[in-house]
Amino acid sequence: IDKWENDGAVRTESTRLSEDQNWKCDLDRINARHANTRKNLIDARRIAAARAKYGDHATETVMNSGIAGLSPHKHNDIKCIHAIVADELLADQKGLIATHFLDTLESRGCNIAGTSNCHEHCAGIEGGWRYFPLKNKQRLRQRRDRRRALYAKNRRSIFDIKNITSINNNDEDNTT
Repeated sequence: IDKWENDGAVRTESTRLSEDQNWKCDLDRINARHANTRKNLIDARRIAAARAKYGDHATETVMNSGIAGLSPHKHNDIKCIHAIVADELLADQKGLIATHFLDTLESRGCNIAGTSNCHEHCAGIEGGWRYFPLKNKQRLRQRRDRRRALYAKNRRSIFDIKNITSINNNDEDNTT
């Protein structure tokens, strides 16, 4: 999925979603199921606490959001192919979008039935296979580099302030 997303799948499939009424209905069904599941799992006490902390609007937004936090009836963004595929594999009702995704993955050589060791990531088997997402590596590198640059810039600024203070103090010492 990472390789397919890296090839532009989210953008391509989001375009299809925005143009295909059947896909829109399918995503609405998926989103409604996720929102209903969330509402059934969270008790009134916790919802009240969320309302007190975050306000009514934010709480309602979260409670009504769909799969992977999608806004209900947002028909221009698939957001996460991983989430839709996982939902399809676990759901009892098969959908158009995820069936298309699974068919596409299979046509790209992905074994959608799994492998003998694909369970290891979920099970957390020590020393076993580990999943390292391709799509996030670049963003993580960029974030790390930005933070390092900011840190270095801040250290230079602090150093410069110390030097200026030191120079000013030396000037004052020389005038007395």
